[in-house]
Amino acid sequence: MDREPEQAQDVAATISIEYRRDELVICVDNDGGAQAMPGVSAPAGNGITGMRERAAALRGRVSAGPSPGSGRRVHAVLPSGTASDPEPTP
Repeated sequence: MDREPEQAQDVAATISIEYRRDELVICVDNDGGAQAMPGVSAPAGNGITGMRERAAALRGRVSAGPSPGSGRRVHAVLPSGTASDPEPTP
């Protein structure tokens, strides 16, 4: 959702955050309004791969793909750090 001004297009997104006993679930859906513009390259970055790596470092997971309709969905599940988790070793 962070785009350079010359790449910006109108897009609607829905973000849901659900805090469960053992995990935090984050889901971002867009309506498919942001499409690649001819002659404009995507900014360099880690994208979904970077999100997956950061989630895995927290013992979580990230998936990405189509959302209902014509948009895209990014879904992340991260451990919530409840009291049942083992205490870190100093």
